[in-house]
Amino acid sequence: MVSRKFQSVKWRFQLARHGILCLPGQEIDIRSVEIGGRKVRIRFPDGEKRVQAFELVNLVYFDCYRLSRIPGPVTSVLDIGANLGFFALAARRRFPGARIECYEPNHTLEPSLASHCAAVDARYCIAAVGASEGRVNLDFRKNSLHSVSRECADGMTRQIGMNEAVARLGTVDLVKLDCEGAEWDIFSDPRPWARVRHLTMEYHLWARPSLTANDLRDQLRALGFSRVRIEPDPSGNWGLAWADRNESDRTER
Repeated sequence: MVSRKFQSVKWRFQLARHGILCLPGQEIDIRSVEIGGRKVRIRFPDGEKRVQAFELVNLVYFDCYRLSRIPGPVTSVLDIGANLGFFALAARRRFPGARIECYEPNHTLEPSLASHCAAVDARYCIAAVGASEGRVNLDFRKNSLHSVSRECADGMTRQIGMNEAVARLGTVDLVKLDCEGAEWDIFSDPRPWARVRHLTMEYHLWARPSLTANDLRDQLRALGFSRVRIEPDPSGNWGLAWADRNESDRTER
């Protein structure tokens, strides 16, 4: 209990350093984010402000995807599982000149996603990404952060292949992947990954209970990434991972 209270105080102190005041028992009150010297207004979906504000803080201010550690110039970013576009905000803060393209299958999030992408000159597409082209339906969970796509021949939402998503950018300096278990399908086609320099992702073992974090490590190395770091959540069901490719290993378009 003492440890949890300490972590809560530490977290709120870190927020305060970014000018965000959040007292115990209060929701995070964040209405805009400063990017490139101007303020971007934040648009939350109805009923999701509490959880989405926490997500925004983690991505933009606490750098949970560790964009600050990615070496070399980043001129192209592919965001798979964009949700409200908060990663696009974080990427624009870190990589001001990059081309950013976002994919999100949940059409109900489009007003917020469109607003945030327009504010930072990022492009978005309402579509899922998989190993191949097709259709999907979404299983809606407790909030939009946990919606799961299921392939279905007559599904309501389009799915494009990872190969096409990468080809639109040519060579991709950074892929961010958070697609609630669909990553395993995306990994099954190695071709597009030869044109990806860096990967930052949230992985989901609950989607493939027979797999472990070590299996993920092996999968990423099989895709050609020479440096892989994995940070499991204490639950063991999910975690974060980062992978980098040596420049000599990268295949140009």
